Amino acid sequence: MSIEEKKLKHWIDNFYGYGSWRARFWFIGYEEGGGEVPEEVAEKFNYFSQAHAPPDASGQAGALCDIRELYQHVAVRWDGPKANLFANRYEYRFGSSAIQHGVWKNLIAFVHGYRNKELPDLLAYQKHNFALPSAQQEALISLYPLPSPHNHAWYYSWLDLPQIGFLKSRAQYEAHVYESRMRTILTNMRTNKPEVVLMYGMNSINALKKSVNEFFSDAKFTMVKAIKQQIPQHHRADLNGTILLITTQIPALRHNRIETGFDWEESEGLSSLSPAGGGRGWITPLFIFLYPLLKRSNHSLHILQNIIVGKSKHRESGTFQIPLLAFIFLYYFFILMRNAIHFNHQH
Repeated sequence: MSIEEKKLKHWIDNFYGYGSWRARFWFIGYEEGGGEVPEEVAEKFNYFSQAHAPPDASGQAGALCDIRELYQHVAVRWDGPKANLFANRYEYRFGSSAIQHGVWKNLIAFVHGYRNKELPDLLAYQKHNFALPSAQQEALISLYPLPSPHNHAWYYSWLDLPQIGFLKSRAQYEAHVYESRMRTILTNMRTNKPEVVLMYGMNSINALKKSVNEFFSDAKFTMVKAIKQQIPQHHRADLNGTILLITTQIPALRHNRIETGFDWEESEGLSSLSPAGGGRGWITPLFIFLYPLLKRSNHSLHILQNIIVGKSKHRESGTFQIPLLAFIFLYYFFILMRNAIHFNHQH
């Protein structure tokens, strides 16, 4: 299956991702995933050219894609024992035997942690709710449109398309599309006012901040340091009711090893960013200090975690913080003393 120039051009100019521009939470990745084989790329382009309308008269980009519909038109091409498990990408991610996506599970956890809500069944949420256009909850947006499995190679240089000469290298392609795509994303951000926009896995943080500052003249960024293996270092700006976060990290672990990154499922997202999360900064060092001592006591740890993620109905009361802190110290001092006494009796 060949890649047609007209459909490729339509994708580059109009594909921005999945969900709805009106979603409350935008997750902007570096580029569209996939693209291991030309047939997969061609199937995406073919569906998109038929299902997606061009920009309106004002030049405003059209609606985001329905990921479930597009994935039904993209076949799974695997070799070996897994060859016949799934017919298409929809079955792979949303069907009855779907496989959980390593990044998506942490984005789902981010949303629920931010809203101080209990985590749902992550796979069930992925299959039935995640990035649904009608739900207007999450949007998956790509800074760069062309599908690419990684940044170690550039698979489009072999295309013989003289009219799209910028595809000869990744650097030329990114330079060609960057300004227009950032302008479209920021325009939709100002129009739709999402609660949180998280740009993850980004390069050239300074260039991104410069683009934001040129569009939002009053934008001011602050850098937030990382909490090891929980929350990555990120840059934050408040833009007329929207929290913008930019980080070089991705919300996933490499080879499922905790030391390789930031497991936002475990940290329940960046819940301290929530409006309901104010005033809890003082308790984080206490949690980090006590965690090694408490991790064997699931009940005790659960109580402290609930306080940290803001599930106390009194969390916004400044007068409540000091007695609460004293209570926590006394509570865990009692536990440690009880365990010490019990240890001495046994030995």
